[in-house]
Amino acid sequence: MIFFIIVFIAEIIITVQIINLIMKADRCILSVNEKVLSFQPELKKNVETVGIFVKKFANVVRTTELFYEKQKNRYKNLLIKNILTLIIFLMLNKNGKHAITIVDIILSVSNLLSDLKN
Repeated sequence: MIFFIIVFIAEIIITVQIINLIMKADRCILSVNEKVLSFQPELKKNVETVGIFVKKFANVVRTTELFYEKQKNRYKNLLIKNILTLIIFLMLNKNGKHAITIVDIILSVSNLLSDLKN
């Protein structure tokens, strides 16, 4: 009989300790929850600021891409005009040696244009 009483008292002590640990954990969780709730407006503001920054950065990237494409097309057109001017100049020269050079230049230009399109 004493054995059962001792076991029962031990179980009560263990149960009280477990209840105390649960209450201590509950207080910690409530403390953390209060900190999270107080930090939430600032966090929301910071997330919105980061979103604005990301949108501005994406806009800068798009603008840079457009500028690059414009410059690429501009220089490609200048190169084509210069090559066509050279071909016309060589054709007007009417020298037999230049006929082979003209064919070679035309083939080079067509290869260059196909490479630029890719």
